[in-house]
Amino acid sequence: ALGVDPNEGLFKAGLRHLDEAQDALRSGQAARASTALAQAEGSLREAVRISPRVATVGSTPEEIESALQLCREETGNNPDCVAAQFADERSRRVLLPPFRLDQMPASNAEFAEFAKQTGYVTAAEKSHGLYDAKEQATLLPNSSWRTLTEKELPADGDPADYPVRGIDYAAARTYCTWRGKRLPTEDEWEFVARGPGRQIFPWGNNPADAPDPRTRRLLPAASAAPTGAFGNRGMGGEVWEWADGSDGKPILRGASYLVNLPLFQRLATRARENPGHARVDTGLRCAKSLEAWPETASGAGAAK
Repeated sequence: ALGVDPNEGLFKAGLRHLDEAQDALRSGQAARASTALAQAEGSLREAVRISPRVATVGSTPEEIESALQLCREETGNNPDCVAAQFADERSRRVLLPPFRLDQMPASNAEFAEFAKQTGYVTAAEKSHGLYDAKEQATLLPNSSWRTLTEKELPADGDPADYPVRGIDYAAARTYCTWRGKRLPTEDEWEFVARGPGRQIFPWGNNPADAPDPRTRRLLPAASAAPTGAFGNRGMGGEVWEWADGSDGKPILRGASYLVNLPLFQRLATRARENPGHARVDTGLRCAKSLEAWPETASGAGAAK
């Protein structure tokens, strides 16, 4: 699930030095063995610091079978519960160069500062509406990220602290560029959300442990539960987040707090949406390419 690219030059050099150290020890050359071990340690440490990570993303055949079973349970054995439904989740191994993903989704305060500084106008503001979160999306006139800022929040909550919603793909990409960053790829998003243990849901691996739909609500960005092994908050359970898909097209990863069925809350779930549309539950978080992995236990999940 997680490791250094075995074909990376520094990694291979480290292994060669280890072989040299073993040969030296067998022949009683302690000094030579010590030097080779030091060289191996240096090469392997540097490989871990800068080499691409090998990650498995998507759903394994076993995970797809579990998703199919969940689909049957949640939909009363609907005949549409077939493996082809999950074809775009096929498991694959990818190489991820060093990067950092923002610890939290972009907040209302952060996006408002961007709009103030740049004068940016989102698609919903231009087209006079957002789409709702239902399967058959309906345009909600005269709505945008601005009108959502104070909706569906506790009476004592500060709207500035909540994830921004109602964001289209171009707005998300422009915001990240303004911050000197970029949108994550969907592979990066999933790698961080699921962690090296390939966590299936935001809360763990058991669908029965899903939060009660009656109590699900949007939380301040800093208050959302950490997901996976990296501590990033709100990846699944807050908002759908824009990413660049593995096929080069925009994709939404999440799901949002408005999605109740565990089947669609899996961290491998992908959602297609017209990139020019913005929904009441679409937001974003940014990523940044790095020369070396962040020097924290969380690696790709280092703080903003």
